[in-house]
Amino acid sequence: MARVGIFDARFANDGAARDHLEALRWPDGPVCSHCGGTDRNVRLEGESHRAGLLF
Repeated sequence: MARVGIFDARFANDGAARDHLEALRWPDGPVCSHCGGTDRNVRLEGESHRAGLLF
């Protein structure tokens, strides 16, 4: 397995790191941890929501 460094492109900023970790957890897209649904997941954006929040 290749060594992972904190200077890899996947960790260049918060958004890139979040994208990488979400791809590891959900390779086919986000899945609701409560009901297992995949069709109604929405990413909340705006200043009133924290980055990466899904509804």
